[in-house]
Amino acid sequence: MMGQHTGDELEQAMKQQYQALERDNLDIATHINCERIAMCLDDAEKYRYHSFMASGLTESILDSGDGRSIETAYTVISTREEHAILKKLHLDNPVEQALIEDGDHFYDLICVTDVTGKDTLKLYFNIDIPYKSLTNALK
Repeated sequence: MMGQHTGDELEQAMKQQYQALERDNLDIATHINCERIAMCLDDAEKYRYHSFMASGLTESILDSGDGRSIETAYTVISTREEHAILKKLHLDNPVEQALIEDGDHFYDLICVTDVTGKDTLKLYFNIDIPYKSLTNALK
């Protein structure tokens, strides 16, 4: 799809993505967008940088747990990261989502179908950081 755009359009798209990164430099999806645009622009330096950032941020979350239980939930700093991880795991087809409160901690339980479409998997995300941020903003 991006191959159909002119260099000027791609440069404008990159500029918009950089504006988004000014607001949130840790947004995995925006780094992936920049990576793709840089590839189309044949800008190896920007491609490597955004690939490094997207991979590093994603691996940081995946290293925080395995997501199979509350005790081993993936730790995220935004709900956008949940979607980035689901996409990375090729499980970007949620069928159900629930908020779980366990003591002083909050979790998103996201049920997804596996790549075969036959089995439902449960993934847990520790959302203490975004939940507390939202709660404080509403006070």
